[in-house]
Amino acid sequence: MNQVEIERTLSLHKIAYELLIWLKEQARNNRGLLDSKAVEAMSSAKSCEEWLVPRLAMIPVHLRPGANDISAFSHLFSSFFSTSFRVDHVRSWETVERTLVTGAKAFHGRRHKKHSELREEEAALELKRLALGALAEEAGLQSNPLLTQRVVLSEDITHDLALWTYVCELARRAEFASQGPAVHRLWLELDERTRKNLSVERVWRARGNLIRWLSKEVDEEQRRNNIR
Repeated sequence: MNQVEIERTLSLHKIAYELLIWLKEQARNNRGLLDSKAVEAMSSAKSCEEWLVPRLAMIPVHLRPGANDISAFSHLFSSFFSTSFRVDHVRSWETVERTLVTGAKAFHGRRHKKHSELREEEAALELKRLALGALAEEAGLQSNPLLTQRVVLSEDITHDLALWTYVCELARRAEFASQGPAVHRLWLELDERTRKNLSVERVWRARGNLIRWLSKEVDEEQRRNNIR
């Protein structure tokens, strides 16, 4: 994944998130875009795209994807509903309104479910292993499962790894289905400043840090093996 691909992915992710927030405000004000058909459409990228395209003119210009990005945008947009958003029914006087709810609250509310929490943690760790293994291969570094696990668990590089893995998952989500709550857990591992400023420069710096760290670990492992 190069810098151009990262920039495109981050841009689409930002627009998709802002569109969700806009839709939430529309629902709060009893405006009609977020109807039952919209809720059903959000369950998959294909149905999301079919719902989105005829309604583009109803959406603010700055929240519309480009013509060549509609498919990727629809994948990212619908994936939020398996990671960090859900649709709730809120009874208000004599009506039932559908509204979007961010998943952070729901995530923290599940913390007492120890089994679910551990399962999500392990799924997030597996995503980190996969991202790190792919990066090592891309950089031409000879890694192995034990070395990868050592880097994954290192506190010194944990923030860079969480960021790189999260963005790798964003790129994957733009084409395929999301990995669900495990991706949201990666998001929550990022500090607030990084979440508010997901930039190409910051992501690329994390990538460079990871490659340097991996290279150092590979060299040290080879040195230990030669001593034996």
